[in-house]
Amino acid sequence: MPVLNAAERGGLAAEWDAAAAGPAEDLIGLFRARAAGTPDAVAVRSGGDSLTYAQLDERSCRVAAALAGHGAGPESRVAVCLPRTADLVVALLGVLRAGAAYVPLDPEYPDERIAAILADTRPAALLTTADCRPAITEAVTAVGGAVLVAADAAHGAGPVPEVFAALPDQAAYVLHTSGSTGRPKGVVVSRGNLANLLADMRDRLRPTADDRLVAVTTVSFDIAALELFLPLVSGAGLVLADRDAARDPEALAALLTASGATILQATPTTWQLLAETAPDALRGLRKLVGGEALPASLASRLRDLGGELVNVYGPTETTIWSTAAHLDRVTGSAPPIGRALRATRAYVLDEWLNPRPEGVPGELYLAGAGVARGYLGRGGLTAERFTADPFGAPGSRMYRTGDLARRRADGELEFLGRTDHQVKVRGFRIELGEIETALGAHPHVAGAVVVARAAPGAAPVPGDRAGDPAPRRLVAYVVPESHRAAPDDSQEQNRLDEWREAYDTLYGGSAPAPLGQDFGIWRSSDDGQPIPLDEMLQWRAATVDRIRALRPARLLEIGVGTGLLLSELAEDCTAYHGTDLSARAIETLREQVAAEPALKEKVELHVRPAHDFSGLRRGFYDTVVLNSVVQYFPDADYLTRVLRGALDLLAPGGRLFVGDVRSLALLRAFRASVETGNAAVSETPVAVLAAAGRRTAAENELVIAPDYFARLRREAGEPLLLDVRVRRGRPYNELTRYRYDVLLAKPGAGTAPPPRPRPPSCAGRRRTATGRGSPRSARRTPARCASPRSPTPACGARPPPSPPWRTGARSPRCGGCWRAPPTEWIRTTCTTPRPRPDAPPG
Repeated sequence: MPVLNAAERGGLAAEWDAAAAGPAEDLIGLFRARAAGTPDAVAVRSGGDSLTYAQLDERSCRVAAALAGHGAGPESRVAVCLPRTADLVVALLGVLRAGAAYVPLDPEYPDERIAAILADTRPAALLTTADCRPAITEAVTAVGGAVLVAADAAHGAGPVPEVFAALPDQAAYVLHTSGSTGRPKGVVVSRGNLANLLADMRDRLRPTADDRLVAVTTVSFDIAALELFLPLVSGAGLVLADRDAARDPEALAALLTASGATILQATPTTWQLLAETAPDALRGLRKLVGGEALPASLASRLRDLGGELVNVYGPTETTIWSTAAHLDRVTGSAPPIGRALRATRAYVLDEWLNPRPEGVPGELYLAGAGVARGYLGRGGLTAERFTADPFGAPGSRMYRTGDLARRRADGELEFLGRTDHQVKVRGFRIELGEIETALGAHPHVAGAVVVARAAPGAAPVPGDRAGDPAPRRLVAYVVPESHRAAPDDSQEQNRLDEWREAYDTLYGGSAPAPLGQDFGIWRSSDDGQPIPLDEMLQWRAATVDRIRALRPARLLEIGVGTGLLLSELAEDCTAYHGTDLSARAIETLREQVAAEPALKEKVELHVRPAHDFSGLRRGFYDTVVLNSVVQYFPDADYLTRVLRGALDLLAPGGRLFVGDVRSLALLRAFRASVETGNAAVSETPVAVLAAAGRRTAAENELVIAPDYFARLRREAGEPLLLDVRVRRGRPYNELTRYRYDVLLAKPGAGTAPPPRPRPPSCAGRRRTATGRGSPRSARRTPARCASPRSPTPACGARPPPSPPWRTGARSPRCGGCWRAPPTEWIRTTCTTPRPRPDAPPG
């Protein structure tokens, strides 16, 4: 039953009618008029390059001609995969001038996502760079598209052709958003949709030839279209921030100042960083804020900096923005999202599509000139989300946003949240179901749930009010598949072959050091300099002492490398056998052992990967050692296979020593320590922690929580004794703080794990030369490796030092920091094997 009386319904109808407007002029026509009127005015600035309106006009027309020659025209699509330079603007205008629709691709997208978008859109051509990744060009040719170098197309020879006469209903671009089924959905936006938005924003922001708009948004985010095209249809100047400047608030603030910027559009996340880092650069700007909810505290800070402040709202399906609120005054409550734009109607409806009264929440529907055509090739989904408009003209449609809103007494709308599982993170709209589907496709995952949560450890933003939304990140929870798929033997073998080649190159690259003295390639993760020799000697001595305490007689070392342990232990053994993947390492080591009379009769060396136990006698060894090696294994399954095979070689009472294991529980603490030590004095805590989070997420080695070994023990099928100990040593560095040792012992006559020593004291902590409490960190980096790795040591006998902004914080208890949640057994994000000089995996 309708709850509005006739007067209320009449008031809403009058408001909807007031938004009516005629068709807006097409983007290309407006741009050409500007180019004809002010041909020598600078249209685009990018780095040190610039293009006048006349140059931009000519080059985009030549791109259009090149595209037409490859069949691009109305209702065809052209993919654009270009960095943030003037060529990007030229290409987009060229596609529109050809009458086609552009498909924006962020070059930083994974190849798989780009390939999926290309398969969905089947473009007639791809505009890209000469060094475009082969996976992208192959995906285009697979669907019959041509590959054009954008810079070449813009400088083609011959006369400039006439401009195509476009119609408002023709597609302008296809932009893919997150999909709940795991398949991104392409939103088809018409030229009339885009023209209507630009007409509203021209009237609202009033840009002139004296204005400069700095564009910061990736082209794969729909709001980028407003940044790129609004200046060009207004005669203003467009300044393209490159990728690095768009991500660095200090660099972006410097660009705003240097370019004389007068207009900036950004998400609240970007505005928050700028307001914290360089508020003076924002003074007097006309500020467009959208893409996610605007906190009241941030709105207040931006308003205090002067200039217009406009809070905008809208989904991709209704062409970027659909409502706007001019925040002339900021109250303590959440800022409104305002009123509908030109030729747009906003309805707050109940489940029966009846309008809600003032102040009563309902679902927000949008209608009018901004409603897109629908989803490319998804008729069923289009019909579900784009429904008939009961309040509009016959045949008109409205879009169901899935957002909750309410209408205030003054007619402005307030955003209240979502009705489904869609979230926004840093302005990007994300369907959690898409990520859950992708995770569930992995053969080792039985189920997955993804949520958006405030980032742990993120300091509250100064000046935020209670209830303001905190910065969020996506967190996934997965259930392992109990019946795992068979390992991919070919992939594993390929990785082993890569290791073998890398190690052979490394070990053959220079004259070998004397036996047991090859420490020169251990590097600090902080500054890349060699770890001091005395600290490396202490690191080895701690390992040797622990192995020697086991009183080995028949010892097998898997990953013997250059013989750092062999040189110290072999003389006291009756048999010392070593394996290594690198033939060159074994060849060099054999020559060195042969020159030592006390060793040559005891030592046997074999070339083989870690999992190959052929020819090794089962039940012969009393000690098997894998030291500083498991972090280079490809994944957890490989590690489990090697450890189980090593246990089978042990005699009753034998011990398996796994040394120098990287701790998953302390991975983030280690990365934060390194980032703190390398941070500039002016860098904020939030920025440092964010950098540490990125480095943690990008970890490319196998990082293991001690609970993994407890699980291995439970699943062993035979009684095992387990002893986990933090690394020991006086030096205060990565080698003593973020790694641990593991001992697995088979029971037998007189066997028991050695008594656990007391944890090292936290006293006597040594600061680094930086004076900032960051430890010296170690990585072993071969000279040929373009991206230095960091085999991160120690489980953590001592807590990491408090960063400068947390000097009063409580530290975790010593000796217990290796404990990890049961769900965090292993981190296996290694994608490319990296050379490890001393003890490769095998």
